[in-house]
Amino acid sequence: MAEKIKINEYGDCTFTEQDAIDLLYNNPEFDISKLFFDDVEKYTSSLKELGLDLPTINTLPGRETLSEFDNKNINDWHMPEKYYQINVLQWLLDKCQNDEEKMRVQTEYHSKSEQRGMGSWQRIECGKFLPFLDRCTQD
Repeated sequence: MAEKIKINEYGDCTFTEQDAIDLLYNNPEFDISKLFFDDVEKYTSSLKELGLDLPTINTLPGRETLSEFDNKNINDWHMPEKYYQINVLQWLLDKCQNDEEKMRVQTEYHSKSEQRGMGSWQRIECGKFLPFLDRCTQD
């Protein structure tokens, strides 16, 4: 089922009518009102025409531009203060085991930061994975 789900640039998952049917066949108690659908016109008109009291289903919510959406979420992102203070390059270099790895990290890091500029979004992206990476290197 997961391979059928479409994900848009905002991270919203959308379903087709057939996806919903498959979900309900597998779990008749599944609440489809929490899903977003490509097209709800047939379903909505059928409910009205037949006078049925079934859950309504939703289309994707209207959203601002992608950059406005990202900026809003960046500002709402909670990350412990200590991760904002991390020097990501130094943290990565400390994980390296030899000079070859250090050169590769420096090359990649400088290449990426020149391409995109190391703004708040990249710091958050790096910061939210550092605890996970740190834990993986400890185990």
